[in-house]
Amino acid sequence: MRLRFLDDMDEQTAKEIQKAMGVDEGGIRKMAPKFRYNRILIEDLSPQAVLIIKEEMLAIGGDAVIPRSAIQCKPPSMPIIILGDSRKIASLCERLENQPFGLDTLSIELKNRMERYSNEKRWKIKGRVLNIEEPFIMGILNITPDSFFDGGKFFDEKKALKRLEEMLEEGAHIIDIGGMSTRPGSEPIPEEEELRRVLPAVREAVKLGALISVDTYRGKVADKAINAGAHIINDVSALRWDELLVKTVSDSGVGYILMHSLTTPKDMQKSPQYEDVVGEIYDFLRERLEFAVQAGIDFESTVVDFGIGFGKRLRDNLALLYNIGTFKGLGRPILVGASRKRFIKMSLGLEMEERLMPSVACAIYSIMKGADIVRVHDVKATKEAIEMIGYIEREGLEEQIENASRSMKKHSKFDKRVKYE
Repeated sequence: MRLRFLDDMDEQTAKEIQKAMGVDEGGIRKMAPKFRYNRILIEDLSPQAVLIIKEEMLAIGGDAVIPRSAIQCKPPSMPIIILGDSRKIASLCERLENQPFGLDTLSIELKNRMERYSNEKRWKIKGRVLNIEEPFIMGILNITPDSFFDGGKFFDEKKALKRLEEMLEEGAHIIDIGGMSTRPGSEPIPEEEELRRVLPAVREAVKLGALISVDTYRGKVADKAINAGAHIINDVSALRWDELLVKTVSDSGVGYILMHSLTTPKDMQKSPQYEDVVGEIYDFLRERLEFAVQAGIDFESTVVDFGIGFGKRLRDNLALLYNIGTFKGLGRPILVGASRKRFIKMSLGLEMEERLMPSVACAIYSIMKGADIVRVHDVKATKEAIEMIGYIEREGLEEQIENASRSMKKHSKFDKRVKYE
């Protein structure tokens, strides 16, 4: 059984999913207006379970989209989309508690997801809580000679510190410091060398009052960086490559970014293959979140990242960006790191220095699709683009409110005139 929230699903996507489920055209048209509520896709249910859920949703004033073939109880496994506000979903959970066909388990899972989903903007970091109501910009500081975009630019300590100050002035909310490249094909470096690169930058960032993330999958590096003042660990391994990291993150209470990578950086781009890239990575992140929580890491300390470019083909990267809303079902803030990456060259034929505008476009698109944090090289351009979008939305909304107010006053005068005549 797989449960996903489809919060960001547009009308066309809704139609395509329903067609794939076997819903006829008449049914699709009938259900279209109801897609303004919570939309929860549950896969791999028995036909009997699907029919029970449909009946229960109708009984409480909600609805559900089911395959036409459910009536014939075939095939043995099928999906359903539940449509209803939060109160109706809560009521459904109660009604499923004692039902057969695995629906009692679904009730618990659904209830847990709804609770997590309601706290998706909360991020606990060292005992404090950040509410990510507006998108956060994470500025990238690679203190490496070989990172894919800026390798060598900030390898000198003075240049690194200058760039750190620049990004804070440009509006970065978080500085992500990395001392070892994880570009495709890269080899790991000794821990001591990674520490030599990272720790001075962390200490300087602390002096500047920055919210500091360290990009590492090594427990020892994470431990020393946290002791030096780092607030967040950005882990491309999802706690798979160093057991010490699990204890370090759990004991320290830092923010933790959990990312999908198919394999290690050295081999991740060697013929990656997926049958359902969105579903498979969603399930991976869900499983790793569960592992993290069982290991003692606070669920609300986590952020998820589906890992653009980390063992993905061009089509996989594009599908993940298009389906960002699906990952909201994990109940955690979503980080997207698409800046300057090779899939832009594969899409548009642009070399590294030409990828500024497409990178900003990816950041804005990600935010509009539901991302909470964008990890970027170009802080100033990204910040200005976000501010422009915000300005349009604020001014447009105010104008709409003013127009509505004028219209109400006009009709109010007319009503009074008619009444007193």
